[in-house]
Amino acid sequence: MANRVEAADIVVAPLRQRFIKVLIKKRYLYLMMVPVLAWYVVFQYAPMYGIVLAFQDFRFSRGFASPFVGFDNFIRLFTDKNFQLAFRNTVVINVLRFLVGVPVPVLFALLLNEVFHAGYKRVVQTVTYLPHFVSWVALAGILNTLLVRDTGAVNVLLQALGFEQVGFLIDNRYFRWVLIATELWKETGWTSIIYLAAIAGIDPALYECAQVEGAKRRQMAWYITLPSISNTVAIMAIIFLGHILAIGFDQIFNLYNPVVYETSDILDTYIVRNLQQNPKFGLLSAASIIKSVVGLGLLIAANNACKLFGMEGIYASRGSVGTVR
Repeated sequence: MANRVEAADIVVAPLRQRFIKVLIKKRYLYLMMVPVLAWYVVFQYAPMYGIVLAFQDFRFSRGFASPFVGFDNFIRLFTDKNFQLAFRNTVVINVLRFLVGVPVPVLFALLLNEVFHAGYKRVVQTVTYLPHFVSWVALAGILNTLLVRDTGAVNVLLQALGFEQVGFLIDNRYFRWVLIATELWKETGWTSIIYLAAIAGIDPALYECAQVEGAKRRQMAWYITLPSISNTVAIMAIIFLGHILAIGFDQIFNLYNPVVYETSDILDTYIVRNLQQNPKFGLLSAASIIKSVVGLGLLIAANNACKLFGMEGIYASRGSVGTVR
């Protein structure tokens, strides 16, 4: 036993000394991490204690000592037609966002990379990423003014051109597409910055070799640029899938109305509306857990799929961790 302790000390002591040395050497960097870590502890990890509410019939008078009901809250949720509708809408809307919102910024970055005029390129990039900084509260007011049925600028233009007016924000046939289009307009420029940064890191020698071989710009974009940023695209897609049931609240909450609940009511708006009307904390905590579990499952599945296709993913799978130096 004593020999084992001595052997452990021989191994651990140098590691401890090395850790202290690195900690002292990079103390200012670690100090900068403290506010970030504190934020995550206070706002992300500490509230996880509230998960127990999903398995209780929560009562304010008893707090966390409320009666334990097991999975009753989950059963009630899955038999609630409004929850089923919200779950389906969340999946449909965010799958559409995924199918459009992942490839379009990539295409935009590829096209912008082909622009040789530096001034024009900067102007286009600035104009396209600025909408990201406008809140959905402000944009909702602008869109309501533009798209309102009778007096909106878009409908006035349609009427002047001889077309029928369209209820963009009050018609279930159009509302989802308004969501997709406005999200695309707001975020395409901002997301493309990541891909442009990845493109900037590609070895110029690859393009020079392709030019010597007589490759055209389109061929270089397809066979050099796109494969070189495929890992970045995969990581962005994995992150999106991990949040597929937890995105879109700000946009939808500020744009939707009871007329279009059938196609626009998502899990987050369902939770907020029920908190305002009939706060059943156990039931709504169960809804939040479902969101998190589905998101985690999709993230793991997408990451493993990327590994199968030879891409990096966002975390190392078992057996693929390299040597840390």
